[in-house]
Amino acid sequence: MAFGASDWAAVLRLYYIVHILSVLVYIPIRFVWLMEKEVLTEKSEVSKEWMGGVELTREQELLALMAIMIFMRARKVISAEELVDKFILFGRGAVTVILYFSSITLMLWYVVVLAVLFILVRKTKFIGDEDIEYFNTVSFDAKVLKPEGHDRKIMHLVVFYEDWCDKCNVLDPIFAKLSIKYSDARRRWGKIDLQRMPEYAEEFKIDTSGFTKQLPTVICFYKGRELRRLPQFTTGGKVIDNIMAEQTLIKHFELETDVHTILHPNSKTSTWRMKEEEEKKKKEDLKRKKAGKKPKRTNEQDMDKED
Repeated sequence: MAFGASDWAAVLRLYYIVHILSVLVYIPIRFVWLMEKEVLTEKSEVSKEWMGGVELTREQELLALMAIMIFMRARKVISAEELVDKFILFGRGAVTVILYFSSITLMLWYVVVLAVLFILVRKTKFIGDEDIEYFNTVSFDAKVLKPEGHDRKIMHLVVFYEDWCDKCNVLDPIFAKLSIKYSDARRRWGKIDLQRMPEYAEEFKIDTSGFTKQLPTVICFYKGRELRRLPQFTTGGKVIDNIMAEQTLIKHFELETDVHTILHPNSKTSTWRMKEEEEKKKKEDLKRKKAGKKPKRTNEQDMDKED
């Protein structure tokens, strides 16, 4: 995990500066109002038991737990913004718990301040160049799910997102960059806001709860059918927690390969197949085998003569 100067420059915005300060404000609070509190001086039996006799105060124990949580989460972050988001989340949690054990009054004031910041200082949405179509129900059905004419030749990469999802916002610059670099006459990018069109969350089995690992979900469509998606599922239906980084998206959706090569079954480089066609062929072969016939041979034509 290494970020450049441009990555850290993205953090130098009002939102991040104010919310980082909401964590660091604990330092003056500690040395002005909490110096004599037990949470700073009382030794914890838990740390003594788990750390081979090393005694930590409850404050040190909570701060150490915060550091461990940030470190564990940091292994999967894809940007400096996401790393800072983790620091803010776990930092506020640690401060709130410390204040709870030391001064309920201070804790309540701290929670009120956080609530005010949440309302007044919101994260700004990505503003930059992109080649992405924001679908509504009509355009999504017409161009992606039930395409006709030229639209039947286009592969659509559709990002399903919700505005409240921080990960979706963090990934916006990456989607924008990929949409500009990997868009052409046969490959297009689009977005669906699941808050406005929740019926698609149900149709494509995308969990939109607060604990979801499926936002954002990127699905590749061709001729109204889903070819592949990210994040993926295990055979048991469990979501595979992928790091949706730029290179992961490029490799998984073969963005550096032209669409014709990807879809053509005679191509040695293609790993793509239509799920429904595969299942149909398997069922037909099984029926022929039961009837004592040999499996039906195909001429390995493309998915559609249009291609």
